[in-house]
Amino acid sequence: MVKTAITLLGIALVAATWWYVFDSRAPREADDAIPLEALRTAIAADDARHLPREVELYRTGRGTAPMFAVEAGGGLGKFEMAYTAFGIRYRDSRVMIDAAADRETAMAIGDKAAARFDDAAYALLLDRIAQADQVILTHEHKDHVMAVVRHPAFGAFADRFRFPEAQRYGLLRHSGSQAIAEAIGSLAATPIDGATHIAPGIAAVPAPGHSPGSIIILVRLANGREYLFIGDIAWSFDDITKLRTRPRFLQWLMFDPKEERGQVLRQLRALHDLHLREPALVIVPSHDNRWFNRLIAERLMKSAKAETR
Repeated sequence: MVKTAITLLGIALVAATWWYVFDSRAPREADDAIPLEALRTAIAADDARHLPREVELYRTGRGTAPMFAVEAGGGLGKFEMAYTAFGIRYRDSRVMIDAAADRETAMAIGDKAAARFDDAAYALLLDRIAQADQVILTHEHKDHVMAVVRHPAFGAFADRFRFPEAQRYGLLRHSGSQAIAEAIGSLAATPIDGATHIAPGIAAVPAPGHSPGSIIILVRLANGREYLFIGDIAWSFDDITKLRTRPRFLQWLMFDPKEERGQVLRQLRALHDLHLREPALVIVPSHDNRWFNRLIAERLMKSAKAETR
C-alpha cells in the first residue's frame, strides 16, 4: 500500500514537472492566428515614395535570464535580454514602436548582477518619442511602456499616442504620476479591431494572448523589405524556429493578468510556419539581444544614434 502510494506520488510529481516546466506543444497549424495578408492589404495603397526608409533600434537596458524561463525545457544556459524600442524612420519624421524600460525597471528584472542600463540611449528615446509623428506600443507590460507613461513631457506628444482600449489598464497601472494617469484616462483609444492602417507602410492587428492589449505591427520599407513586430509572443527568435514558448510556471510568477497560453502557442505556430514560407520577412521579437546583433550586422536594422535625424 505504501509502495503504491509512493509510486503514484512519484508519477504525479513527474507529470507536474513535465506540465509546468517542459511542455510547450503547439497546434499542428494555426495560419489564421497571424493575418499577414490582411495587414498587407491595409497598406497596399500606400505610395511607395512615402514609405519609411529604415528601422532604428533603441536598447535602453540589457541583462540575462535563465534559458529555462525563456523556453520550456531550455536548461540552465543564459539568454541575452534587451529592453527595446524601435524607430520607423521616414525622410523627415518617425513613428516610434514601444517605449522600452526605464532604469528602475530594467535593473529589477532577471539576473540583477548582469543588468546594465544605458542612460544616454534612454534620454535619446525620450527625445525621439516627444518628436515622433506617432507612438504605438506592441503591448502594455512595463518593460515596453516606460518612456511613454513616465515621460517627463507626456503632454508634448499625448495627441500622437495611439493605443487600443485593451492597453489602457496596463498604461494606467504603470503611469509615473497622477497627472499622466489622468491624461491617459482621458485620451481616446485608437480602434484596432482588425488589420488597421497606422501610417504609410505601417499596419497593426490585435493579437491578444501574451497580454489583453497585444498587437502585431507590420512595417514595409520603401525598398520592399517587411518587418513584423511581434512584441512578446516570443522572447527569442529561436523560440519561433524551435516552436518553444515560456514554461507554464512562469505565468504564475510574472504575468498579471495571466497569458492565454493556448493563443500564444497558436501565434507561435503561425510565426514558425510563416518564417518557413517567407524567410525574407524580418520577424522582430522584442528582447532577443543576439538576434538584434545579427540584424544590425546584416544591415537590416541600425542602432539609433543621437546625430541621426
